[in-house]
Amino acid sequence: MADLEIIGIREFPIVKKGDPIIKLIVEHVLDTLPDLSTEDVVVIAHTILSRAGYGLVNLERVSVSALARAIAEAYDKDPRHVQVVLDQGEVVKLQRGIIIMENDFHHVAANAGVDQSNAGDQHVVTLPSNPNELANKISRAFRSKTGFSPGIIISDTTGRALRVGATNIAIGTSEFPTIKDYKGKKDLFGYELRITEIAIADEIASAVEPIMGQASEAIPVVVVRNIGKIVEHGLSKPLPRPPEQRLFK
Repeated sequence: MADLEIIGIREFPIVKKGDPIIKLIVEHVLDTLPDLSTEDVVVIAHTILSRAGYGLVNLERVSVSALARAIAEAYDKDPRHVQVVLDQGEVVKLQRGIIIMENDFHHVAANAGVDQSNAGDQHVVTLPSNPNELANKISRAFRSKTGFSPGIIISDTTGRALRVGATNIAIGTSEFPTIKDYKGKKDLFGYELRITEIAIADEIASAVEPIMGQASEAIPVVVVRNIGKIVEHGLSKPLPRPPEQRLFK
């Protein structure tokens, strides 16, 4: 089994709205790793994609509803920020000023993943509206430049039910399985596994977070080398659990 190597793409520029972000990602990855291969996966923090225009909101242009204003007054929040959160999908729960939202691609997150950090003055970033299609666009850009595409994962940092602290997860993928399927394989004692599926895309996204960081590290793109040799044949299916299969409501 191959060992993994995790490489941060350094000296990435500060991204502004309108920047050709996909072109920048491809160029910086290939400048750092000219021997990039199909066994590698490129993990991209959604923030740089959102900031370039796939999810950047100017708070000065937000129209605030009565509901957003009421929530903001009750919990001492910026009503414009609250309105952006409410615009992302369906409210699952509101408690202690935290709005748990489910968006259109069934990602459930506190405040819908809307974040003011790394967004710039008077702006917030939201999650891209179609992260899988965005991952496909990045994949096509690599293929156009090199004739092939590595795996692509777009990641976001999110909290977890009943666990302290946040972790990086995959919100969009292309050319890389979301699931490593162990069903039908034998364990150490010969027992045949029947239901084991590992969220490999989430695990890879989480593995790169210590390099990406959350503050001023400025490493929004990380390459994991040789992961294709480990995953081999995986499954590509949505990671959010369908409502009818959820144990927590």
